[in-house]
Amino acid sequence: MGHAGSHQQGVQALRRARRLTVGLAALATATAFSALAHADDRAAAQLLFQQGREGMAAGRFAEACKKFEGAAQLSQTPGVRLNLSECYEKLGRTAAAYGKADEALALAERAGDAAAAAAARARLQDLTPRLSYLTLVVPERALIPGLTITRDHEAVPEAAWGVAVPVDPGKHTIRARAAGFVAWRTTTTVGERGKLTVTIPRLEPVDDPSAPSSSSTPGATSSAAPQGPAAGTPSPDSVEPPGQTQRTLGLIGMGAGLVGIGIGSYYGLDMLSKQADYEDRLGPKGQCLDASCLSANEEARSSGTLASVGWIAGGALAVAGAVLWFTAPSSDTPVSLAPVAGPRTAAVTLRGAW
Repeated sequence: MGHAGSHQQGVQALRRARRLTVGLAALATATAFSALAHADDRAAAQLLFQQGREGMAAGRFAEACKKFEGAAQLSQTPGVRLNLSECYEKLGRTAAAYGKADEALALAERAGDAAAAAAARARLQDLTPRLSYLTLVVPERALIPGLTITRDHEAVPEAAWGVAVPVDPGKHTIRARAAGFVAWRTTTTVGERGKLTVTIPRLEPVDDPSAPSSSSTPGATSSAAPQGPAAGTPSPDSVEPPGQTQRTLGLIGMGAGLVGIGIGSYYGLDMLSKQADYEDRLGPKGQCLDASCLSANEEARSSGTLASVGWIAGGALAVAGAVLWFTAPSSDTPVSLAPVAGPRTAAVTLRGAW
């Protein structure tokens, strides 16, 4: 009995060790993915920002704004938002321009960037007298339980009811909904530097109690469970072989690791090329004499950073994937380590089913 109990304790300890290995490998994979994604986001943001500036210079403002929007999603910097604010202004979207300038001010103050903060305040001051405003008034008689109001498909919080809110000039669609009531909608136009008030009427109740209310979504599916095996009882086809999920994660990790190493190698070669360009631009005394030299040096440093991140993240992903793959169990057979010694050799053998 003591031997059986000892064996059972060993099996449980092995399972705990496997879970710990999977957890550590998953943590390494997530960390490496985060670092690699950060490097990719930075490079993508720089490319989108440059394309946005080129679009602005060519007068293609709608195209430029989309590029700046993409860069803003990948980079939390005030400069991108100031450029996006300027782009929105070119399209006549004064409220959107004001909003991005306000975001730029918050980011600049948080980063201690005095120059960017001053530029953001100047934009806000310039845009304020040019804003258009829309006020949504909800009389007391229109206040019914569950009332929701949207402007152009965006929810208007109750705190903003009755408040003059900056909006872009042009058409706006206002909707009011509540369960058990007929939905109400209107479309109105706000002029440049205009101020408009829209009063929400009291919604009419639905005549047929069995009819779907205004809050129902067309095409929504029932939440009732389909007929089949009892809840919590997996079907035979749903049972995966032991270790299958772990092996899949291992393959994903190793594949992503190779991608990361490839990205690192690309930026490494790019760094060597830009470093050579930088050295060619140096003056007789080994100093930069113009802006192009400084720019070449900065680009070489940036590529070097991305190369390091790619190699480190790729290596971590590959190692984590390998750990997941080689430690994936194929059965509950215990794993054991045993020393092997000979006249000229010494080794450790790993025994068990994988």
